[in-house]
Amino acid sequence: PADQGLFAVNGDSRGIALRITDSRGNVARPGDRMPPGNIVPGSMGLNYFLDVMGNHEVLRAGAYQSTVRFKLNYY
Repeated sequence: PADQGLFAVNGDSRGIALRITDSRGNVARPGDRMPPGNIVPGSMGLNYFLDVMGNHEVLRAGAYQSTVRFKLNYY
């Protein structure tokens, strides 16, 4: 589920969510398409970065987990 444009986490912790960006700085938002990009010939790699962000709730320490599903259209 979405959490203020970020990806929500489950578990005992509170006050955090996940932000995912690609190597060009585009931010992935739940339910939105990302801009098209090119795969570098020879590498076939797609690089993404994950940041733990505050979501304006009171912080509470604890374990958390999240699952993010994505679809890749390649043509």
